[in-house]
Amino acid sequence: MVTPKLFIFDIDGSFRNSSMELNAGLSNGFSSLGQRYPFTAKQVWNLSGIGNLKSRLKLIESLYTINLLKKDVNHFLMDSDSEEMIKSLVKNNLNDADHLKIGRIFRISQDFSKSMAARKMVELFPFASGSVDLLKSRNYETAIFTNSSIETLRRDLAHMDLGKFSTIISGESSKYGKPSGEGIKKIMALIGFNPEETMCVGDSVSDIRAAKDAGCSSAALLCGSGLSRHLEIERPDHIFKNIWDLSKHFSNTVSD
Repeated sequence: MVTPKLFIFDIDGSFRNSSMELNAGLSNGFSSLGQRYPFTAKQVWNLSGIGNLKSRLKLIESLYTINLLKKDVNHFLMDSDSEEMIKSLVKNNLNDADHLKIGRIFRISQDFSKSMAARKMVELFPFASGSVDLLKSRNYETAIFTNSSIETLRRDLAHMDLGKFSTIISGESSKYGKPSGEGIKKIMALIGFNPEETMCVGDSVSDIRAAKDAGCSSAALLCGSGLSRHLEIERPDHIFKNIWDLSKHFSNTVSD
């Protein structure tokens, strides 16, 4: 395998833990409709690591359906085929009225995620900044591709020097979010790297699929939303505990 020269990072689960913020916003949305919300922050975050559930709207659809049918969310977290199971439940059990309610939950949770209360719930991993510094010291290029907005990215990574990254593609900058590899291809074109020189790093199934869509190698991180049983099915090129372990691994092979 060719040693990469460019690392493209996801944000959630790689640099920050936003599980508490995500859960609080969704809880507010469900509560506004008078619905029960029996989910923990860890359950919701792990569910978001499955398939296309990194999309907040798809995640809400799934939680709404699980809640509606009084299913145990842990069953889907334990099953390696949970993506197809959830997709089938959503397709066969929701009507137009349900989708209107889901839209309201989505808007309320998004509004919460932009608040200062949400910011206080987001934790920047202690190894985040140092990991990027280590890669940069070995002449690797770094970039960010995230479905998150540039506003929340700058807010939550305020203590990191974003100038370390050659470019940042946020949710507003890409027509198609992950699992599409459009943003990855855009970054490679902007700074002049080909897929063989590029590795995409993230914590969820959608991150690995985006890398494959762009023809790049991939590294899955176990410090975020994705569970190993779901990530391993996607066959990433590497699996690391966190980005510090990734940085240490590649710092032993200096990029030209």
